[in-house]
Amino acid sequence: MPLPLYGFNPDCFAAPAPPAPAITKPALSLNSDYLLAPVAYLTPPSPLDKTQSSIIYSDAGVDSGNIVIRGGAHFEYDDGPVPAIPSSLRGIDLVTGYTVAWFEKYLLHDPNADAKLLTARWRNDPTAATVDPGKDPNLYSWHYKSRLDVTLASGQRFDCENLRDGCAGQTTLAEDCGGSTIYNVVTVDTAPDVAPAPCSQ
Repeated sequence: MPLPLYGFNPDCFAAPAPPAPAITKPALSLNSDYLLAPVAYLTPPSPLDKTQSSIIYSDAGVDSGNIVIRGGAHFEYDDGPVPAIPSSLRGIDLVTGYTVAWFEKYLLHDPNADAKLLTARWRNDPTAATVDPGKDPNLYSWHYKSRLDVTLASGQRFDCENLRDGCAGQTTLAEDCGGSTIYNVVTVDTAPDVAPAPCSQ
């Protein structure tokens, strides 16, 4: 039978879809409150709207996390501020912090990675508090839940379904191997790559 215009053959869409591959690799999602620009919601979104994929990974027994940036938008992920395009002040640093910790844990098997990943530093960020109209220092979305469900190097499980409120087992600023100063993407990007070594806590 001749193919219809543009090579579209409706018979190709009649076959059943192949089964999805098994979920076996850890996955971290990084999301923002908004898409391109901060526009107020007409009705409050469901707090779990952005966590469903992460929960599916957890249900399959695979490490997963979903982090949602308060007030964040699409341009939090550029690894460099873009003038005149809306983004939050500290979202880029939070994204870098979690990306570095995730890669160090699952690719480098860094002994410090768990402490970095479980940090509570993003709940009390002094720079965010200085610019937020309500002086809120918490960088996690209050529209959507941020979560982590991972197996630690010790073999214990860490499951926090609401990082904004915090959970038992999170590391403090003094314990998270990220230094006592404000975590900054420029410092991370310009630091030399070195082999992981235990940090002093």
